[in-house]
Amino acid sequence: MRCRWNRTWSSSSTRADRTEAGRKARWPEHSGGWRAIAVPFFVGGFQFWCSPGRAVEPSLRPAYTSNAWHAPPAKPDSLNVRHQLTGNAGLYHVARELSRRGWHVMPTVRNTRGADLYAASDDETRVLSIQSKALSKRAPVPLGGSLQALRSRWWVITVNANSDLPTCYVLTLDEVKAAAHEGVSPNGKLSYWLQPRAYELDAYREAWGRLGSPLPAS
Repeated sequence: MRCRWNRTWSSSSTRADRTEAGRKARWPEHSGGWRAIAVPFFVGGFQFWCSPGRAVEPSLRPAYTSNAWHAPPAKPDSLNVRHQLTGNAGLYHVARELSRRGWHVMPTVRNTRGADLYAASDDETRVLSIQSKALSKRAPVPLGGSLQALRSRWWVITVNANSDLPTCYVLTLDEVKAAAHEGVSPNGKLSYWLQPRAYELDAYREAWGRLGSPLPAS
């Protein structure tokens, strides 16, 4: 079987004509006055039509258009992977800083509700729940659609988490809620976030002392 691209409409045909032609091409028994065409196939990103006894002629229209029957191949979710790596970099940087200061740190299961890590004092009389927010650059911090759903007593925002010199900002949950910016999308969805100017304060910058001392009281 040889194949060709059978276009049975003129350049002045309307979009509806072309759509109807495509429909009848897929179901030859309903073609009426249209020439029967077999199902299309795709090679090198171009579309071909199969019809017995005819030469092969490619369509100059790319196969993946709004009128094509095959969806474009899915692209690797590299953006999501980079986001996860940034989150990991920030989380383990926070764990390192806390460990350096004498806290016993235990990260939790990622992508679950609640704290990202817990820090316990040396005598285990104090246990801090900490939310880690890591950013690859200076940017707003998304907080979701409800402030009431926010958890963890302490929040640490790490900016430039993938760099050699990340910067951490230590805030309480109440400070996060008080500084949250509210917005509504065109479809009516409510969301909250922290603007950089809200967390980039000297009082929060590398303020690990706000957590208290992990050493037992003498």
